[in-house]
Amino acid sequence: MKLNKLLYIIVALIVVNTSAYALDISLGGAFGVGLPIFRGLDYKKRMGNVGLLKETFPNFKKTTFAIVPQVDLMLEFIPFLALETGLGFKYSTLNYSDSIQDGDIKTGGKIVTRSEFFIPVMLRSQFEYKLGVTYISAGVKLGIPVSDYLLQENEYPTLNNKKIIIAKASVFTLDIAFALGQEFKIANSHYLGVRVGYDMNVLRPYATSAGVVAESGDTVPSEAETMLDDTDWFQDNFAVALTYRYTFNRK
Repeated sequence: MKLNKLLYIIVALIVVNTSAYALDISLGGAFGVGLPIFRGLDYKKRMGNVGLLKETFPNFKKTTFAIVPQVDLMLEFIPFLALETGLGFKYSTLNYSDSIQDGDIKTGGKIVTRSEFFIPVMLRSQFEYKLGVTYISAGVKLGIPVSDYLLQENEYPTLNNKKIIIAKASVFTLDIAFALGQEFKIANSHYLGVRVGYDMNVLRPYATSAGVVAESGDTVPSEAETMLDDTDWFQDNFAVALTYRYTFNRK
């Protein structure tokens, strides 16, 4: 009997709490810019020592950037806990280039691009006050690549001597995502904010079992090969985003 009474009390508390804190739904968006961050022994082996290359070749350049637009949906269960989801797109690139003999001959360097749609599923712990909302989020991002994970090497393209390797994209990717954000309440139900996020790649964005290679100016890849045994190659992403959120049913 005591156990039954305790269960009744727990159920009653849950019902009362749910009534007091009705589910809030928010819609919004974010636009982030940042950098791809590569890790793994195979990445280091393939890309080489960037510092040494800069010392050896004064014209050596490295370019990296990422853009991450996203549509957000947030379900707030209680004032301090919410679920973040939505749909986003991630594009990032890494480019190495160099020129020798006073720029007469250019080497194409090495290029990596990652392009995919992703669905975030993240738990958000937040604290709301008069100024706005401070929060921290953690969860996963399931990615669906929409193009090959391209690894391209060009050696003296002006002399028509080049080698291109195209790594096939994986069926899906998985990142563990972390974010820290601050939103400012600009009007009833309207929030503008800044979000800093880091996505740690768990399932690689490329297939290690398939790749193609073209050499000496071939326009069509002529030889199949694996992804260079690069099984210890992961791509994380760091981004800073501007965010907007509109909350329904907010009094």
